[in-house]
Amino acid sequence: MSTEHEASPQRSSFELGTDGPRTVLVAVDGTQGAGRAMAYAAGLARRNRAHLVAVYVRKLPVAVAGDAYVAAASNAAQDDIEAELRAEMQGELSCWGVGAEFVVCSGDPVQALAEIAKRYRADAVVVGSSTRFLHRVLGSLSSGLIRKGQCPVTVVP
Repeated sequence: MSTEHEASPQRSSFELGTDGPRTVLVAVDGTQGAGRAMAYAAGLARRNRAHLVAVYVRKLPVAVAGDAYVAAASNAAQDDIEAELRAEMQGELSCWGVGAEFVVCSGDPVQALAEIAKRYRADAVVVGSSTRFLHRVLGSLSSGLIRKGQCPVTVVP
């Protein structure tokens, strides 16, 4: 009887790749659902030592019969939301110890988030669930991102 062990593949202590996401993208817009999505994404990023990218997509103002006042009011409201979101990120996320980045862009939310997820090589996208009835019938941000199929999408209720 031999006591020699069969040769087994050598294993190193370094593993290429990780078990969790390295970049987590979250859509924020100032709503309660987006706030819950941000908290979930921040926790996911903290637990996995991942980079968090929060994205605010500004909606392009719709010209209502050439009314410049309506467009200006829409821009002002979005400026306020953007400032609130920046302040929230600086305050809360620094306490949680999460490396985060805030990105602002304009356009169609589904297209913009898909492009940013691709640019940052996001491993996960987190969005809040829509509370609007028409979104449930006609499709929402989450269903649009899922159809794009770039990376896993988590919908936070």
